[in-house]
This record gives sequence, structure tokens and C-alpha cells, in this order.
Amino acid sequence: MATITKRQSSSGEVSWRAQVRVKKEGRIVYSKAKTFPTQKLAKDWAARLEMQLQEPGEIDRQRVRGVTLGDLIDRYLKNPEVDSRIGRTKRYTLQLVQNRAVADKLVSGLVAADIIEHGKERKAKRERQTAPGRRRWRRT
Repeated sequence: MATITKRQSSSGEVSWRAQVRVKKEGRIVYSKAKTFPTQKLAKDWAARLEMQLQEPGEIDRQRVRGVTLGDLIDRYLKNPEVDSRIGRTKRYTLQLVQNRAVADKLVSGLVAADIIEHGKERKAKRERQTAPGRRRWRRT
């Protein structure tokens, strides 16, 4: 999982790079690297991160840290596997969500209250199609 590599800059200064990778079914599902001035600091950081990643669901939490709902929707819409299966209504609804305040929320901090608030805002604006009709696709 962890690899510690000695690095030397052009000025001769030595640093240590710690890289932690997690593979599942032959694919890298998580990768993070950081550079330290000493080998001990690099090893300690890698060991702490490895222990943290062993917690159930931690890899998924780490992967979405810093990602907003809008970013996630954008990735989903640009995925070639999804593109052929998604209809116009679903695409329009997702693009609509991207233009709302809820799209700026970090996925890691998103709570039910944020979704409820978004629904209330949508209801207050009285758009052409009802919010319950657009919620249908979320159940699948």
C-alpha cells in the first residue's frame, strides 16, 4: 500500500515522498502522495493514512473530499456509459440542479436538510414541471 521514495532536488536537498495506493480488483481506487523532509515523517504519515483508510467507507469519503455536487453531476453527465442511457428530462433536471445553490455544496458535507431546502426553493419558483415528477428518476 505505501511506498517511500528518496528524492533529491537539483540543489542537492533530500526529501522523502510517501505514496499510498489502494487497489481493488486490480484497479487503483485511491491514491495520495505527500513529500516530507525526513523519512520518519513520511513513514508515519503513510502508516496513519493506511490505518485511517481501513475504516469502513473511509476510501469513499476521502475520494469525495473537496468535490461539490455540481462537479459530481458534471462527471456523471460526461461519463460515456451514462450518456447513451440518460433521457432528455433527466439530463435537463441534472443541469437545473447544477445552476442552483445546492450544487456549490461539498458532497462530503451534504445533508438531508440541504436537499429539503433545495426542494423548497424549487417549489417556491413554480417551474413548469413539478418537483415530484423530477424526483422520480432518483429512485432508480
